Amino acid sequence: MKRLAAICLTICFLLVQGLFGAHAAQPQPRQEPSRLRFDVEQMNPRVLTSNSTTLNISGKVTNIGDRKLSKLQVRLQFGERITTERQFTESVEGTTPTDASVSQFTEVTDVLEPGASAPLNITVPLTTFKPSKIGVFPLLVNINGVPEFGGQARLAALNMLLPVLGIPGKQAPDKQAKAAQLSILWPLTSSVPHVATWPFHSQLTLDNDQLADDLDQGGRLNSLLKAAQTIQDDSKLFNSLCFAVDPDLVSIIDAMSHGYLVRTGGSPITGRGAELAKQWLGTLKQLVNGHCMVPLPFADADLSVLSAVKNGEQADGELVTKAANQTAVLETILNAVPVENTLWPEGPLDSATIGALTSAGIKTIITESNRVQSTEQLDTPVTLAGSDLHVQPADSLTSAALSVGDKPNNAAAKPAVSTQNGLAAIAFRAGLGQGQTNPGRLVVAPPHRWSAPLPELITMLRTLTGYTESGMISPVSLKDSLTSKPSATAEPNNTSQDLATAPSAEFTGALTDIDTSITNFTSAMTVDPTAQVKPAELVTPVRDGLIRATSGAWRTAGGGIPAATGNARGELANLTSQVGVVNPTQRFSLTSGSSPLPVTLSNDLPVAMTVQIGLNNSTGLRSPNEIAPRSIPANAKRQQLVPIEALRAGRFSVDVSLSTPAGTRLGSTAKFELSSNEYGTLTLIVTIVAGAALLLLSSRRIYRRIKESKATRV
Repeated sequence: MKRLAAICLTICFLLVQGLFGAHAAQPQPRQEPSRLRFDVEQMNPRVLTSNSTTLNISGKVTNIGDRKLSKLQVRLQFGERITTERQFTESVEGTTPTDASVSQFTEVTDVLEPGASAPLNITVPLTTFKPSKIGVFPLLVNINGVPEFGGQARLAALNMLLPVLGIPGKQAPDKQAKAAQLSILWPLTSSVPHVATWPFHSQLTLDNDQLADDLDQGGRLNSLLKAAQTIQDDSKLFNSLCFAVDPDLVSIIDAMSHGYLVRTGGSPITGRGAELAKQWLGTLKQLVNGHCMVPLPFADADLSVLSAVKNGEQADGELVTKAANQTAVLETILNAVPVENTLWPEGPLDSATIGALTSAGIKTIITESNRVQSTEQLDTPVTLAGSDLHVQPADSLTSAALSVGDKPNNAAAKPAVSTQNGLAAIAFRAGLGQGQTNPGRLVVAPPHRWSAPLPELITMLRTLTGYTESGMISPVSLKDSLTSKPSATAEPNNTSQDLATAPSAEFTGALTDIDTSITNFTSAMTVDPTAQVKPAELVTPVRDGLIRATSGAWRTAGGGIPAATGNARGELANLTSQVGVVNPTQRFSLTSGSSPLPVTLSNDLPVAMTVQIGLNNSTGLRSPNEIAPRSIPANAKRQQLVPIEALRAGRFSVDVSLSTPAGTRLGSTAKFELSSNEYGTLTLIVTIVAGAALLLLSSRRIYRRIKESKATRV
């Protein structure tokens, strides 16, 4: 009876679970990966207020799979109010439930063939979404459909955050008692690596003309300046912008404005962006005049990578110093002075980087707040423990929200999502719905290579104007904070992402090899009294290329180590190829076994070079003495007699090469064809010994014959 009762209870339990479990699972169809892309084009309103009545989202869906899609429908889903940082992060990542309020499905299109697109437009009355409090809420755009040969499935899902400043249909709330002091970094750096070369006394040459596209109407760099121009009339908000400028980018654009060339695979062609460069520089000069400006590292280099590059047994601190101290470039080209001894680098704050920055004379750096840890609120500058370096924390929650659009996602293209989530993060940090009484200072730091289009940038800035009017934020200049005295101490805190993206030993090893070659090459140069060119001037493009190899832009550009280091290697090859051995036009005949070989050395550089001659593939030949280093004047050819000795008679081939005394190869190898009818010393010794042995053996044979003949007579 006990066994029968247990079986009956189990059957009842399974039946109940089946009924209620199946009902609970029905609203969530399975996720179909990479079949549909949703490009959101417009969201209105971006922030809900007491006057809001509907929420509209429009865009375009594209079938990116290989199957026909049918019965496409869309609905909006809302989650519960966010009250913690963890909930906010999970909502940005799309892992928070969004089923607190759900709208009805709206038809998108009946059929969507592979490769085809269709407009999407959904408007939801806010009677569907009834927030009880102001705050930040998760929002999901859920697109369902039926793939060919499949069943109902979720084809795309786009997660966003929705700030609610007022309950729709109710009286507007009073202004917030205390506003957060808001400052915004406005980054101007290159989104893709540009391999830039300045051949000696020649024009700038770029590997492509992508930069001209960025400077043109609709281009990324053009949009950043135009968006800033739209708020110049709002002096308070405009003064809260602090332009963060890459000196390498500005110097390249300045060179472009004077005319430049672009590689095409054949002969370089004239670039099309000279006039665009002039206009962009003119606008930037006007915007930064008397305004807050901070430099980025040269080429937006990762200083933690540069600080790991060695020259011999020690780190090459000159690389970090050069990358960090380029304010003179900005002052000269833009006629504006950046905030003194300040830098906004990208990457972790390890001990090597901190030491290199301190040695470079940097006093204050801007970095995300999660890279430092302190018992005090991280909004004003702090002193890094064990150093004199000051750190201005930028809110890491807002930075992460603004970076969403830069992350690849096959299900949805997100140019609008990054700014929407950024606005939600600013509202959340400013105390929206958290009951925060002292929001403090909020420094907003977008990605260094921010790619939001112009309409989104303008929308974000205009929304911040609304935040100001509601009393939630108070825009202030960042310069005041950067120059203030720290009141607390913090410890460096490298994140898990820093560890995951740390450079490989292979990469730092490749950079070290290049750096060693640069040092060896420089040590072989001396100033020529007629040319008066300093060796450092010649190797500057090579060092610039080495720093560019560590740019954060290479992380998404692809191509690996060869692509990243290609600029530096190419610049170094341009220099080393100017010094070499002239290929002979005739065969040489050695008149004796130890005749010297006439070698013509060429130096097309405007500095004197000390070189080491090397003989390779010289079977049958040798140099009787060690070949001493030779000096070649600037822009000159000199014939040198290289002692050489033939070990036998006949024809020979020898490769003559040049290197610096430290071993860096120069130019190309020249092949010399030789012939010799003379015996060398070794050959002569062997001949004499063989002749003596033959004479001895012959004498012995004659002696034995004479002795045998006498014996026969007896």
